[in-house]
Amino acid sequence: MFLQELGYANFHGICDRDAVKRDFHKYFGEELLKDLFHFAEDPLYWLRYLQESIGFNLKPIHHVLLMEFFSGSACTFLEADLKTEIPYGSENGPCINKLCRQYLQHTAKRVRLRTMGDGIWAWFECPYCGLRYRRSDMAQDFKDYLAHPSITDRGYLYREKLHQHLTETNLSQRAIAHKLGVSESSVAKYVKDHDIDMSGRYKASYYFREPGNEEDRDTYYRRRVLEELERLPVMSCKDLKECVPGAYEWLMRKDPEWIHARLSHEFDKPRWDEWGKAALIELKAAYQKIRDQGDPRKRINISWLARTAGIKRDDIYGRLPYLPEMQKFFDEVCETQEAWIRRRYTEIAMEKKAAGGKEFTYEDVKRKVQIRGKSLEKNKAMINGLIEELNGSLF
Repeated sequence: MFLQELGYANFHGICDRDAVKRDFHKYFGEELLKDLFHFAEDPLYWLRYLQESIGFNLKPIHHVLLMEFFSGSACTFLEADLKTEIPYGSENGPCINKLCRQYLQHTAKRVRLRTMGDGIWAWFECPYCGLRYRRSDMAQDFKDYLAHPSITDRGYLYREKLHQHLTETNLSQRAIAHKLGVSESSVAKYVKDHDIDMSGRYKASYYFREPGNEEDRDTYYRRRVLEELERLPVMSCKDLKECVPGAYEWLMRKDPEWIHARLSHEFDKPRWDEWGKAALIELKAAYQKIRDQGDPRKRINISWLARTAGIKRDDIYGRLPYLPEMQKFFDEVCETQEAWIRRRYTEIAMEKKAAGGKEFTYEDVKRKVQIRGKSLEKNKAMINGLIEELNGSLF
């Protein structure tokens, strides 16, 4: 609790030991520490055991110094009454589902808590409707958050209501979206995923009507596109096909430059930029975790980083061309296969030399650096040259 109170550990208990060591050294001074631990090369070596096996590794002098460091004296330390602050409070969060009878009641249970960079994210789920939402700013007023919530799962009640409305053939796709308080694209995705035929209700929707006698088809579609752009300034081809069916296909034949100048790529939308920023925080945390706990013999690549961060690798590859900051991060931290082969071959060759070996061969590495199939064929010439180079320089 003292580590959390002083900012050295997060709510998970993960401690920044380097910061503790730096401040500890500054607090007591080099001279005193050397007098107390004159036999040790590193007088603060024992701080590495601060959170593990304390009774076995720490001596009474260590405990006295820690109490002095944390509270100013042993007496103050023993009398301290610390209370751990729980992010987003200790109670349940409000349900934000307008379809739920528990709307704005504190029924949403906190199901997950996670450190994201310098912030803390929390996920809440209402057991009465299944809606799950995420909060990422502890300082944000809940009324402000409610204006633009981050919903990760709309829950089973939403799906029941949606399925019920889809059986009412007099309701258009847009009317259903309005009743449920969601976007038309959310309804369209459900329709597509469940292979539901909506063709019978198109005539009930304004957006699927044919242009009247007062304007031709070309004029009608252009007008409808401009109207939708006022409502949705950043509109993709996918959005246009949902809200004005037929417009994209018609205008692509008649005037592709006009329609392309007014549409944005799906991944140029602000929400993908937000996704990229959040994912980059996760990936940077994953990289640090790999550096601290991962096998240094392995090659750090996008797949390993994605797996550690809990992100689908294909999601990264599909969106990477539109996320230059993420691409820059990967360029900085990911090791190419050629560089990894050179590093591992050199390490193994030096180990063999230290053990008294006289020659370095492919047999020494084929089990330790597994390269197969097309990768082996691609790098065969480089591998042969590297083995010859290492024999000439080390043996």
